[in-house]
Amino acid sequence: MRTVWKFDVPMEDVFRVSLPRGARILGVQAMPAQDDVAGAESVHFWALVDTDAPEEIRRFYLATTGNPFPVPAHLLNDVWHVGSFQLSGGSFVGHLFGVTFPIDEDQANGKVS
Repeated sequence: MRTVWKFDVPMEDVFRVSLPRGARILGVQAMPAQDDVAGAESVHFWALVDTDAPEEIRRFYLATTGNPFPVPAHLLNDVWHVGSFQLSGGSFVGHLFGVTFPIDEDQANGKVS
């Protein structure tokens, strides 16, 4: 069966999510917290999935405005923009990217070229 699922976006530079193989990511958005905590927001992405497909691990990179983007030029074709979102009334802007190659914390923090 095909349906749309929601996935959490952790506030980490690099993270992995298990998705059904072939899932098509539709977008990313910040949402107010469900428990009415003042100022609390969470970020999610939605994907069109086949619930019968086997799971696969997908890698993501969360960039922020004005900070270095640690992906080498020769790998830019292997990165796609999922979407951008704002938190705290626009004082934080995040840009979620999917990546097809391994990326670790050192790369995300600009320590590896």
